[in-house]
Amino acid sequence: METQETLIIGKERYTNLLDMLNAADQENAVVALQSLENMDFDKNRMQIIMLKKNSKVLSSFWKEQVPVLYKKLEAIGMDPEKIITYKGVLTLIKESGRKQEEILFYTEVFQEYLLQEMHALGYEFLEKVEIIIKFKD
Repeated sequence: METQETLIIGKERYTNLLDMLNAADQENAVVALQSLENMDFDKNRMQIIMLKKNSKVLSSFWKEQVPVLYKKLEAIGMDPEKIITYKGVLTLIKESGRKQEEILFYTEVFQEYLLQEMHALGYEFLEKVEIIIKFKD
């Protein structure tokens, strides 16, 4: 059985955590942040970075609620006070030992972002954006 500490955040859990972080009430954000702080940071580095990037939670709230996690983000070279770009996310994870899994997760989230942005620009006829990743043998 997976425990909170051994769990690797998949796409569905990522979406649920992001929804909690962006909920109108702070209680959901607190629960989501505490959940993240209890997870294995190295196994969920990409997901945590992407949640930090895509949530509307202020950095000061992260620092107040989950100071240990905040310091881990700083330790990998992220400045949690600044907005991070998608390119910046890739730079932060380049030292990770789980590159393939992280790239696949990144791509999945980035595809959704591209589709949302294209819809916002009026390209409503687009149903899906798909990026195909093929790794070298």
